[in-house]
Amino acid sequence: MKKIIENVHIETISGRTLDTSPSFILNIQNNKYAFNIPEMFQRSILATHTKIKNFQSVFITSLYPDSVGGLSCFILQSYFQKKELFQIIGPKEIPEVILFDCNYV
Repeated sequence: MKKIIENVHIETISGRTLDTSPSFILNIQNNKYAFNIPEMFQRSILATHTKIKNFQSVFITSLYPDSVGGLSCFILQSYFQKKELFQIIGPKEIPEVILFDCNYV
């Protein structure tokens, strides 16, 4: 007998507009998985009243600002507010992007 996972939902954080790019959060049993962290992600989280906690992983689909523009700020905010770490999954160049961005954060 298969056990079905309960408490699964998808939350749209931002869509494609003049100042944001698509991003969403998959919530499975109170564990959150974010897909793309574009610029203005933190503002979008505030606007949707999403709490920044219980993030297990962040999935980045490309190295363009549409996907990774707000990642460095999100990492810092998550760590300093909640002392939480999460896994980042994406292109192999992600560490270089984060280090480069940290010079400007």
